[in-house]
Amino acid sequence: MQNPSPHSDSDDAARIQISQQVHLWLDEPIDWTRKVRRLRISGWCVAKRDGPLLAIRAELRGKSFVGYFDRERPEVAAHVRQPDAPRWCGFTVDVQVPFGRGRLELQVARADGVWRKAYARNIRGPAFVSLAGWKQSREMEAADMRRRFHSWFDSPDDWSRPVRDLHILGWCAAATGEAVTQIRGRIGVKKFPANYGIIRPDVVAALGGKPDALRSGFVLDLEVPRLGGELVLEARRGHGEWEPFFKQRLRGLLRARPRELETVGNYAEWIRRYDALSANDRRQIGQHIERFQRRPLISVVMPVYNADAKHLRAAIDSVRAQLYPHWELCLVDDASPAEHVCAILSRYAARDSRIRVHFRKTNGGIAAASNDALGLATGEFIALLDHDDALAPAALYFVAEEINRQPEAQIIYSDEDKIDLLGRRTNPHFKSDWNHTLFLAQNFVSHLSVFAAPLIKRLRFRSDFEGSQDYDLILRAVEEIGPAQIRHLPRVLYHWRMSAESAALNMQAKPKARAAAIRAVQEHLDRRGLAAQVERTDLEDFQRIRYLLPAVPPKVSIIIPTRDLIERLRPCVDSILARTTYANFEIILVDNGTRDPAALAYLEQLRSNLRVRIFRRDEEFNYGSLNNFAVRESDAEFVALLNNDLTVETPAWLEEMVGQALQPGVGAVGARLLFPDGRIQHAGVVLGAGGGGLADHAHKGLPRDNHGYFSRALLAQEVSAVTAACMVVRRSAYLEVNGFDAEHLKIAFNDVDFCLRLRERGYHIIYTPYAEFIHWESASRGLEDSRAKAERFWAEVSCVKERWPDALAADPFYNPNLALDEQLFTLAFPPRTTPPWLNP
Repeated sequence: MQNPSPHSDSDDAARIQISQQVHLWLDEPIDWTRKVRRLRISGWCVAKRDGPLLAIRAELRGKSFVGYFDRERPEVAAHVRQPDAPRWCGFTVDVQVPFGRGRLELQVARADGVWRKAYARNIRGPAFVSLAGWKQSREMEAADMRRRFHSWFDSPDDWSRPVRDLHILGWCAAATGEAVTQIRGRIGVKKFPANYGIIRPDVVAALGGKPDALRSGFVLDLEVPRLGGELVLEARRGHGEWEPFFKQRLRGLLRARPRELETVGNYAEWIRRYDALSANDRRQIGQHIERFQRRPLISVVMPVYNADAKHLRAAIDSVRAQLYPHWELCLVDDASPAEHVCAILSRYAARDSRIRVHFRKTNGGIAAASNDALGLATGEFIALLDHDDALAPAALYFVAEEINRQPEAQIIYSDEDKIDLLGRRTNPHFKSDWNHTLFLAQNFVSHLSVFAAPLIKRLRFRSDFEGSQDYDLILRAVEEIGPAQIRHLPRVLYHWRMSAESAALNMQAKPKARAAAIRAVQEHLDRRGLAAQVERTDLEDFQRIRYLLPAVPPKVSIIIPTRDLIERLRPCVDSILARTTYANFEIILVDNGTRDPAALAYLEQLRSNLRVRIFRRDEEFNYGSLNNFAVRESDAEFVALLNNDLTVETPAWLEEMVGQALQPGVGAVGARLLFPDGRIQHAGVVLGAGGGGLADHAHKGLPRDNHGYFSRALLAQEVSAVTAACMVVRRSAYLEVNGFDAEHLKIAFNDVDFCLRLRERGYHIIYTPYAEFIHWESASRGLEDSRAKAERFWAEVSCVKERWPDALAADPFYNPNLALDEQLFTLAFPPRTTPPWLNP
């Protein structure tokens, strides 16, 4: 609760008036003569007349201590003989008592902001602070923080363990007053900002509709000093001061290993827990292989040219160490000048009959050497391995297991990580399942990639795509097979070695590779008959696809539900009319009961604009119903659903979104939305994310120019859902799935349900970063700030969970090795995968 007076404490002190116009009772302290460091004063206080009391505080030796009316006292009305006495008249004030004597005053204030003395007496503080007094002081301080904020920590579960890097996950919501807007941690003078605003539907239910409970989750990473220190977690309500809501003494690591010798982040710990095979695991894998119905021979093909001797031996040894024994290694030396290459290959071929070697007489490049290796291969499937990389010991086992589960598989790919210059595993790439739109922008398949032998031997590598020959091969392959035949193994099965010559360390190491990649994608689009141009981007080795519109662009109806809030509606509509470069559009405004005179005048002004149509719907706010009505009124080929709290940042936003929506099989397209401060608000939706396990926005809170996880914040891609705050939909597809569920999902998560129903019909959902808006999120609807709203919200969450349990459990475009219950695209502890040998 905020002080009702806008003046400073010094100004308030001058305005204090002694008044006997209140009833006051003190429950504690019982003994005022006891010397304590912290004093708790509690009781009840009711005004005799002139309106209710809004605030209470204590003054002691020039310092103010804010109190709270935080308790119901229903018995007070009968006691003071005032039937209209407020029930919430119980109060608590915690006072820090200085050494020596002082005069304590309790002061109260009404709506006029004038502080009036309600009680006064002299007190004495202790001469020194005892251990018991210190503990009492800390306990009272913690109680005071709990009265001001509700909070909870999901992790860490042990604050006493010495750490160097601390990862904190939890939520925080204001108990009274303004909603929390920021969270930070502080150790001494060092401050660590938290990512605040993670969706937590569980908190909405727990707090019964407290303001901002839905987006009360936060994640905070901080560095603990070597000698430790006191951690203070602070929250900011509105634009107010920082206030502590948690304090904890931390222990640092006195003998921490040098940071340069650690694997970046907590990947090393993740590997130790979830990626290291025990002797029992290896035994069970062997037993599982014996039960396979198919034990296909897998040919590992490896072109070799001037490889480092140590790295070449490591690559070959990683194949020989495979737990799956049915393999052959096909090595082709591309006329390496280095003499050690021939000696190493010959020595390994003599040791193991499964290793076959061919020496080219002339250097032909990677594609030619790879094709020669394909000629050596006799297996049912072909796996690709570079001469300085390494396979995980269970790599071919997981491939064979997938072939047994999915016998129609034609392409299989896995997750991967990198081996840095010190030999450490780092930078894991946990990938999406097959995602054609993302693949056009980046070759995320990369390693490990395995192909059905007839497919790859028929297509072969093309020498004029040197450096991107595998990218070109897959693009040609997907033209012949179905998406269901492309299988993703969400496990790190390939270790890509960083070196001065390798693209793993330097994407510019092979300067011709980027041009070849752009040409490969352009030819792929041309072969499919799609009108599109492939353009370079500033993002390392990635590209943008710009789809070309027909000579007469299809008509688009931009649908905007609105009510009042002229300060939001006017910038939204004006920015669309002034900045949108797309020619063939109209705006349909659905007025949901506007009463504000200024907003009504603006709507009347818009009626003269030939691009704008306005419909009045005086009914309870129902987002789905309003949009369903407007779509029925439209005759356009596409509809663009927009919130009234958006402003256009990209003038060609409709060209981009309609271009994507015109592609075969696309049902809906979402834009990139930014907070007013430039941080990302929406970059697609991840299913199963957030504290309630339903959905959350990908890359939320990142700076505008941040690439996100492997550049996915800045690349067009298929996703499971996009927000309806800005969504372009083919009108026929909208009607095919009967639009939004206006009966069961009136407000929340109706866009997630809508996108999942589109996907159920076989449509794709696309996120594009090339259409940007500023979004004043939920400004029109307000907060979930009442019990009725909270109950309605929780019922809608339950509806979506019951309707789509399988989809929410496994988003195909978000890897199960990545976390769902905190900031997205961080490591999951534990991952949501089960070793197949445990469930054969």
